[in-house]
Amino acid sequence: MAPRFNAAASASDVCESECLWLHRQLSVLLMLFQVIIDNAHKLEAAALRSLIDAAPELRFLCLAQPWDGASEIEATYSMEAERLGGWSTDEIAAEFKDGGIPTSIENAIRVRGLTGGLPLYVQNAAAIAAHEFAADVLAFCDAIEKRTNDRETAQEIILRAMFESMDDVKVNAYLSFLELPITRDELFAMLGESGLKDQSIASSLTKLRRSSSHRVSGEPYRAP
Repeated sequence: MAPRFNAAASASDVCESECLWLHRQLSVLLMLFQVIIDNAHKLEAAALRSLIDAAPELRFLCLAQPWDGASEIEATYSMEAERLGGWSTDEIAAEFKDGGIPTSIENAIRVRGLTGGLPLYVQNAAAIAAHEFAADVLAFCDAIEKRTNDRETAQEIILRAMFESMDDVKVNAYLSFLELPITRDELFAMLGESGLKDQSIASSLTKLRRSSSHRVSGEPYRAP
């Protein structure tokens, strides 16, 4: 509730009190908002500090892989980053087993090193190992490790390989241009005009949904 004033209050008192009240209300509202910065490791620490310092009332959550700037951010704001462990080797082995790909603990350890234990990457790794490497987890790990370099992480390689392994890249390309949600029937009709069969479209949509590259909200399909 806004402050009330008696008749004897001066205009300056009223203005100052109103401003203070408004500032408190805005501060409370801003505390309800949280800004999430994904892939924060791709930013320079100085750039990240500038973002945070520009809005001290907001709460920031930075998601990042291990990087040199993390220690600088921790020291600047007197905080300690929380390390997300991801899935354990036992959980990774169980995920591969559920996909019909039994794997040893040694290979599960290698998969964890490549994926960071992040569920999405582990699931994509299992799918690629099954379809592209005939369920040979050792061959999959060797191939990914050979393609890893300083400019491309194993996770990026796994995601790219997931897209490259899809039967119908036309479906993903079409979805990437959508600006408004469309229904399933509209999607099938439009893709059918390009010569794609319903079975192929449905199969590609299933793969895209598993890779989290598009969203389904009720009936309409939405762009990534």
